[in-house]
Amino acid sequence: MLKRGWWLMILGLFSVLLLLPLQVQADSVVVQLTPRPTLIPLPTETPIVVAPVVKDGAYIELHIANEQTKWTVVQWQDGLGVWHDVDGWQGMPDEQGHVRWWVSSTEFGLGPFRWVIYDKPGGAILTVSHPFDLPQVARQQVVVEATLH
Repeated sequence: MLKRGWWLMILGLFSVLLLLPLQVQADSVVVQLTPRPTLIPLPTETPIVVAPVVKDGAYIELHIANEQTKWTVVQWQDGLGVWHDVDGWQGMPDEQGHVRWWVSSTEFGLGPFRWVIYDKPGGAILTVSHPFDLPQVARQQVVVEATLH
């Protein structure tokens, strides 16, 4: 009887050790379901008014009518429908109410994204743009129009 109990205990321990890596692997898959895209904005904190022509890149640009904005943020949507700020694509519009960001060719076609327009950094949301995808080809410019009421 003691021998049988000993073997059952060893078998149980072996089963736990065998299934443990499967549980760890399953947990890591959940984390990988909604990866953040790797975005490469221009190396600046403020929008570019006059940007150089870049062979392998493209642009997204926001045009705001009735401009009273102090801050804009581009957000991306994960697979669960949650929106996340893009760290490098935040800034103030220029005098015409435009904000422009460079898109690397490695990010072409990613989406959806949207612009969130605030009254100030960390302030109240004035409006949110419709969702859009990043440009598909080099030198393409995706322009999003927004109107503040």
